[in-house]
Amino acid sequence: MRDFNRELENPHDEVLLRSAFDKNWTWLQKKLNRVLTSVDMPDEFDESRDPPENPPPSGRATQRPVLSEMEYNVLAQVGKRQLVQQQATARDVASALNITEEKSKYYLDELSQKHKLLDWFGNMDRSIPDRYTLTHEGRRLLVERGVI
Repeated sequence: MRDFNRELENPHDEVLLRSAFDKNWTWLQKKLNRVLTSVDMPDEFDESRDPPENPPPSGRATQRPVLSEMEYNVLAQVGKRQLVQQQATARDVASALNITEEKSKYYLDELSQKHKLLDWFGNMDRSIPDRYTLTHEGRRLLVERGVI
């Protein structure tokens, strides 16, 4: 949302947008889950019903990971870095996002291990920093969102 807002001729205050988004995200997420997990939607459905915790996989599409704003920003930075270089390091991401290198490593590892959106390349020689590249799924997500 922030990226879309910044592209507007008269962008809205980002603090107000973030506040409104945070306030309405739970409701919006429930609505989105209902749409994404429904194969045969009845004509009327109960608005108070929560979506299932683990919806059955649909044959229509693969389930997309739900990323936090910071996870998405880190993934986008790796994608942008790959356009210039073949890989990104925690230091590259930390510098671009103005966060600590440890925080950067945490999010990079989460994207690699939990979401399978990054490939991690370590080295026995600790003087060579760990490197990260996009997986096919990570690249697809960024292409669909117009980042790369």
